[in-house]
Amino acid sequence: METNNLKNILKEISKATKSTREYINSIVDKDSFVETDTFLSTRAFDDKEALGEGVITGYATFNGSPIQIFAQNIDVLKGSLSKAHAQKIENTINRAINTRTPLISIIDSYGARVGDGVSLLEGYGKILSLASDLNAVAPHIAIVKGAALGMMAAYVASADFVLMAKDAVMSFNPPMYLVSDAKTFPIDYKKHIGFDAYDKNSDMVLDKFDSNDELINKLNKIFSVIYGAEETDDDPNRVDPNLETMDAQKALDVILDAGDKIEIGINYADEVKSVD
Repeated sequence: METNNLKNILKEISKATKSTREYINSIVDKDSFVETDTFLSTRAFDDKEALGEGVITGYATFNGSPIQIFAQNIDVLKGSLSKAHAQKIENTINRAINTRTPLISIIDSYGARVGDGVSLLEGYGKILSLASDLNAVAPHIAIVKGAALGMMAAYVASADFVLMAKDAVMSFNPPMYLVSDAKTFPIDYKKHIGFDAYDKNSDMVLDKFDSNDELINKLNKIFSVIYGAEETDDDPNRVDPNLETMDAQKALDVILDAGDKIEIGINYADEVKSVD
């Protein structure tokens, strides 16, 4: 009887998390993803079982480099954060800190699972605290796949690199706050809390992506900088007599080894160039 129950649970978890698992596997190296905390779950306030707690966590490799990764699952209670959901993310961030390996966070959540009450606020606090600790030891890449609402937007803001899907939205406040100022309906949420809003008004978001292939290319660029070659053919004593008369963009190309860089906030405050 217990064996049959376990098989049924595994079947239900697999069904509920299929699309999210496929998304993770489409990013990391083939057959490299190892899931953790698979059976960690609670029941929601309406007594529905949150299979997998709306988040899949584990470790893998990307282009041969070890990473920690988690992906929120919008198909399970809208990816809402509960105490157990937060615990799975905490465990993943802790592994990234302890092993000093990059963390990829895939965000797709409508916010908090209010039925968990005050305990989920503790979960948010621990996640944000650990994300801050991670900044000192390993790179953090946040991918906003669908929605990052409420405190998950604050979590995204703590990442070193942020990539947004073209249709994704992100807001510290519930999107309903836009209704009070809306003059036309339906409201264009992407205009107010989509990529364009952040691209022009802050340097928080590095770039957007329209497809999975484009996402992989941007991740490749980031990892090429993180794990860049220790040796270069560039002459460390190179001299350019025109350096003082160049604009900032050309000067960076000359100064940096092989001109390799990731520019931050390209369309924000363009009088200043910021690169990694």
